[in-house]
Amino acid sequence: MGPKKYTQDEFAKALRQIRNGCSISSVSKSTGIPKQTLYDHSKGKYKNKITQMGPDRALTESEEKALVNYSLYMSDRGYPLTRSMIRAFTRAIIKKSGRDTKINMLNGPSHEWIRKFLKRHPELSEKHPDVLDRDRAHVTNKEITEYFNLLDKVLTSKNLHDKPQCIFNCDESGFSAREKFRGKVISRKGKHSYQQVVKFTGHTTVHLAISAAGKVIPPCIIYEKTLPRNCDFAPKEYRLSATQNGYINMKLFFEWFRDIFVPNCGSQRPVLLTMDNHASHFCPDLVDLAIEEGIELLFLPPHATHLLQPLDKGFFHLLKQKMTESALSVGYAGARVVPRDKFASLLYHGINRISPHDIMSAFHKTGMFPLNPTQVSNPIEIAMNISSSGENPLEEDESCQECGGHSVTNRLVKLGIVPADLAHILVEPPLVKPKQKRKRIEGARWITVADLNSSESQSASTSSATAEIHMETNSDCDYVDDGIDCSICKLRDRGFWVGCDNIICERWFHYECLPSSQQTLFDLSLVTKDEWLCEMCQEE
Repeated sequence: MGPKKYTQDEFAKALRQIRNGCSISSVSKSTGIPKQTLYDHSKGKYKNKITQMGPDRALTESEEKALVNYSLYMSDRGYPLTRSMIRAFTRAIIKKSGRDTKINMLNGPSHEWIRKFLKRHPELSEKHPDVLDRDRAHVTNKEITEYFNLLDKVLTSKNLHDKPQCIFNCDESGFSAREKFRGKVISRKGKHSYQQVVKFTGHTTVHLAISAAGKVIPPCIIYEKTLPRNCDFAPKEYRLSATQNGYINMKLFFEWFRDIFVPNCGSQRPVLLTMDNHASHFCPDLVDLAIEEGIELLFLPPHATHLLQPLDKGFFHLLKQKMTESALSVGYAGARVVPRDKFASLLYHGINRISPHDIMSAFHKTGMFPLNPTQVSNPIEIAMNISSSGENPLEEDESCQECGGHSVTNRLVKLGIVPADLAHILVEPPLVKPKQKRKRIEGARWITVADLNSSESQSASTSSATAEIHMETNSDCDYVDDGIDCSICKLRDRGFWVGCDNIICERWFHYECLPSSQQTLFDLSLVTKDEWLCEMCQEE
């Protein structure tokens, strides 16, 4: 058994006991500190010298503290350091100091050194990061606040704050051969364990909805190219469809909404359905049917579903895990691939293995129900100290005029994160701003049923129902004539408008309402100066 470990504070306390009259032997016995060490320090052998517990370290205490602070700073901003980067920074710091160490200056510190470094600093840990694209990283907390303000307005005006059975979220997720089992297995000690993979055939998309009360609406399964030959294994309430690429489109979404969601969302009205801003989720027939059925449509802000959507926050990853576990149990029977006709049955069992509590927890995590705006924030934006206007208070530093890269003064020195002598080694992350995109609607949208009781309608004792749009956005987009509606969403809200170049066609569209294929054709027409025709005119 090795000597007892002790801290600097414990060592100082032991010296005070000796100075107060305690014997060196008794203090050594009670603290585990060697007698000779206590004797040398009590006699002033190391007076006016800085000592540390254990052998000499590669980095000084201040250098190691700076490296820890830098690691935390970079991790908070979406640029976490890897082991190799820690080793490279350590090697650069030692090289700059000119000290002689046992560390190989060609390869840097060993993995054992990294392990002890992490052990000395429990605030650091190794983990697998989640991938976050740049657009999602730049979602502002102002946009999130605007969304919650709109959500509160919906719940209050429709009296839904205490009706979780009337609040739904819908979305789709793809299933392919890349799903991995994340659980633990029993294997031989000291030997690496492998597991044969049981794959799903091709790409399949699952679209479904969940409620804040823990209910799952039957899904729509979209297969790639063709339906399975045998669909007898699919539950009767499921809808099976096929597209060329296996993804949902506007037509399939409307059919799911009409044939599955409306009959299964309950008899209470109104009902709130939240979804992302994907073009497939928006069409005139959907708006008309939602108005007729008393269903409120709330569209989430772009690039924020990883924070605000319950299906992304706590359902789909759990569903894929349950399905992968079921697929592996099939593998023990000798199967290598889950047949296409068994996918629906596997999905059915996966959904049944998710408890209502897990679904309700997903709504809680996103702050949707119960309404809690403080539950959600973009941690990267908070770490970057971005103000409500979207400006970084540290951007006032001048950039290098020669390379246009990092600022001349390392801003981390100003913040006290790294010392000035390491300013050229531990540099700040790049201030990358999102690319300027085409003007389009940003923020959350709410499509509701509004009773327009004008004097004429009141005199006729009638009321007309129409769709109104409530939008929280800061985009400076163009208008078109107030008498023109978007031919897809049938609304007159702000947005970037696109008109068909056919002389006899009078259709106008919001750019974001167009399918992605039509957006691509329109963008191409701006480059080639050719005409752009809407889908209706192309078919004619």
